[in-house]
Amino acid sequence: MPNTIQPYQYKKIEEHVLNLVESGVLQPGERLPSLRKMATTIRVSVPTVAQAYAELESRGILESRERSGFYVSLDYKRLPAPSLCPEARPGQMDMSRPALLEAALRTCHGNICDAMNRYYPEKSLLAGRCLGKILRSVIQDDPIRAVSYEPPQGNLELRKQIALRCMNADLAVSPDEIVVTPGTMSSIATLLTCITRPGDAVLIQSPAFILYLRVIETLGLRAIEIPSCPQNGIPVQHVADAIRDFDVKACLLIPNFHMDGSLTPDSSKRQIVELLAEKNIPLVEDDVYGELYFGQDRPSLFKTFDTTGLVATASSLTRTVAPGYRLGWVLPGEFKEQVLAHMSMTDARPATPMQLALGEFLRRGEFDKHMKGLRAAISLSMARMQCEIGRRFPEGTQVSRPEGGFYIWVQMPKQVDSKDVFVRAREKGVVVFPGSLLSFSDTFKNCIRINCRGVWNDDVRKALGTLGNIVTALAEQK
Repeated sequence: MPNTIQPYQYKKIEEHVLNLVESGVLQPGERLPSLRKMATTIRVSVPTVAQAYAELESRGILESRERSGFYVSLDYKRLPAPSLCPEARPGQMDMSRPALLEAALRTCHGNICDAMNRYYPEKSLLAGRCLGKILRSVIQDDPIRAVSYEPPQGNLELRKQIALRCMNADLAVSPDEIVVTPGTMSSIATLLTCITRPGDAVLIQSPAFILYLRVIETLGLRAIEIPSCPQNGIPVQHVADAIRDFDVKACLLIPNFHMDGSLTPDSSKRQIVELLAEKNIPLVEDDVYGELYFGQDRPSLFKTFDTTGLVATASSLTRTVAPGYRLGWVLPGEFKEQVLAHMSMTDARPATPMQLALGEFLRRGEFDKHMKGLRAAISLSMARMQCEIGRRFPEGTQVSRPEGGFYIWVQMPKQVDSKDVFVRAREKGVVVFPGSLLSFSDTFKNCIRINCRGVWNDDVRKALGTLGNIVTALAEQK
């Protein structure tokens, strides 16, 4: 029987080699292990290794030399990561809406360059078929229950399964502490409504998610920003400075895989929670991407270190599985009764069939299977995109190396304005989000956010090439 190349093994080898190259273990011009040696080491077939090497060669990362083997291409350029921490002090954000920001928002909800324009995985990577079968089965098994209301906090079996998942983040909670919601943004809006009053100041990290700004503006709140560090996450000192200089009434922070790729270490999470508890300041944490980690272990939460109930955690079950199902959850802490009262007034509850299906999806272990494949796909495509950015963008470009999440943060040469990149790219059907719109200062003026949806194809390659040409042209003009 002829050898067959298993796609998963081939991708794992490609990802392994990319990591060696990206981390600098393998330098340009350095020889790779032979096909046979690599096959023996990883315990796969020689054709599988050959396919992985050939793919990397076709993308200019490796080069083959006759009778000598494969080498890291001499032309390969590994970009440095963005600077450790932007030099900016906490400050109040301008909540006005320039025309360019509105254009960016409209574009990001349009159909331009769909391969890079969504904040959830490519459709083929979603769990639509599996969830569809489960949804049909739960409706057929108990059609009366499927058309009935669930308890105000949500389906009990679903909450039990969510509580079990929280254990992966070193967090022990009971199902009674969990409230099921229509999604993360709904949870955040509800929590801020319950915690704050119009005119209050809310501490957020920048670059800031635009939807946060919309919620804050709608509720009549003020946004106080602190810059996030791409490599170290949320600086404890910045939080301390902000609550000293401003009358902060609440915080809205992302500790795990913020858009700049940052992951806040456990020591900082603990210090921030303790610091805010001393001042009796509630903390809303958004952990929508916490399950999308590329390493061995799921990162912890702010909630892991909470002893007062002032930390409220919002997350989603469907962002990475089935966005259209719109189902999230929240650990509201001491704000549980206010959250339930607000949800009862707005009737903001997910449909019963969706809750039943997601609970069964978790109970069967399908969520773990799905996330394992999705993490591998996102990690590999992100490494490919980083390599392509290194080939296409000009000297002076820096790119983040996230340990999870969907986003690549690119710091371009200082003279390049991200607003100019956005306008020119949009004209050519390519979508990026300009960093200059995500902060009140000029800290991120030369930065852009690129979405990574787990695919690598000609559309993504061409889009990155177009972006590279635009950035290069702008860099040469100034």
